[in-house]
Amino acid sequence: MTQQSLPPAVGNPTPDFSLPDSTGLAVTLSEFRGRSCVVLVFLRGPFWRRHLRRLAEDEPRFRDAAACVIAVAPTTPDAVRDYVARDALPFPVLADPERAVFARYGVASRATSLAQRPGLFIVDADGVVRFAHVRRLRGKLIHGRGAGRGAVHAVLGEDEKSVGAQGSCAPTTCC
Repeated sequence: MTQQSLPPAVGNPTPDFSLPDSTGLAVTLSEFRGRSCVVLVFLRGPFWRRHLRRLAEDEPRFRDAAACVIAVAPTTPDAVRDYVARDALPFPVLADPERAVFARYGVASRATSLAQRPGLFIVDADGVVRFAHVRRLRGKLIHGRGAGRGAVHAVLGEDEKSVGAQGSCAPTTCC
């Protein structure tokens, strides 16, 4: 079992990683440095497919803000391939069946907890965390219909009160 780390803090660099996407190709976080802001979502809990669909709905707004969505799922590459094909997801979903990257980012994933929400990091083009959310949803950090909505607000610099005071990634820091 992989030991749980503390989440990278706002203002600190993100740990690099490589995981397979739905086609089996490795996606490495550092490949996005210098190119775009990354909305890194760790899917957890029993409703993560719903979170994927909501992120897909918001993907045009992320793209307009020069941000790329990368989702990390605690499942196998085969399961990821099925979800991406079924829901026609417009962003990479990476498989982390051993939850090693989850642990490096301090994001616990328990299949039995209904209170879990996605772990969320917004990373600027320099690889620095500009927003972090890994706790339970308590009505302050992320409002609306799941993490996708709150992440859009954080990336776009909209309604900062609804995304908390942990930092934000306005388009100027992402481009």
